Amino acid sequence: FLLRFLNGAAASIQWVISETWLNIVATERDRGRIMGLYASVLAAGFAIGPLIISAVGIEGWLPFLLVTLAIALGAVPIFFARDLVPAMPAQSQASLLSILRVQPLVMACGLAGGLMDFALFAFLPIYGLRHGLSEDGAVLILSLFIGGNVLLQIPIGWVADHMSRRTTLLVVILVTLLGALLLPLAIGAGWWLYPLLVLWGGTTFAVYTLALGLLGDSFAPAQLAAANVALVMVYQVGSVIGPTLSGTAIDLTGPEGLVAVVAVSAAALLIAFFKIGKDAPRRG
Repeated sequence: FLLRFLNGAAASIQWVISETWLNIVATERDRGRIMGLYASVLAAGFAIGPLIISAVGIEGWLPFLLVTLAIALGAVPIFFARDLVPAMPAQSQASLLSILRVQPLVMACGLAGGLMDFALFAFLPIYGLRHGLSEDGAVLILSLFIGGNVLLQIPIGWVADHMSRRTTLLVVILVTLLGALLLPLAIGAGWWLYPLLVLWGGTTFAVYTLALGLLGDSFAPAQLAAANVALVMVYQVGSVIGPTLSGTAIDLTGPEGLVAVVAVSAAALLIAFFKIGKDAPRRG
């Protein structure tokens, strides 16, 4: 447990630093594409990790050695690009509470995004099994969902760069809600389940991608580190709540409990978009 705690803390610190740097170097013209590329790589890591475990197992030192190797390889680009790393701005005096108040919609996106992402990562295969899919079929629907995570972040980021980021976010929330509502109809309806899962996976993960872009629009460089801490924090809170809530809902109501949790989360985020959303103040 101590090892897991330390690993999670280190990963969160690295997460915050990398997102802060990206938002500092990104411009209004290309922030959506940069964040889309970052989110695609992040989603690819989520996809590759379980594949490595399935290939090598969990016994002995090999899995730990592979994780160590992955971390070491992650340091190689930093060495070669050390002269390109932007200087971190002066420490902000803004409190965490004030950061949460400036952009409540962005923080709501972080919370809902974490909840939906990790609920679906954890229980989408179980949803497929409960609807009569084979084990291979259940794995396939999760693979298609994660494939959408990886493939669609850059196109969605491109759209966000050429349209209002808020408009793009609204479309993403609507498609995420629609995907949840259509899943019970599509799960037994043949081939059109597959493109639905790819599209749904892309829009669900894009909630967090677009939140990153709005974060960069909203805060001055000196405040970005604190703002990213707040966003990662609420995303991680959502990642804890999502599987717990979905598992309970499935136990109480059956497999559609997963759909209900995701649909209610997306609907709540849609309400938040209109109730607490506002045009982001431009970064100073």
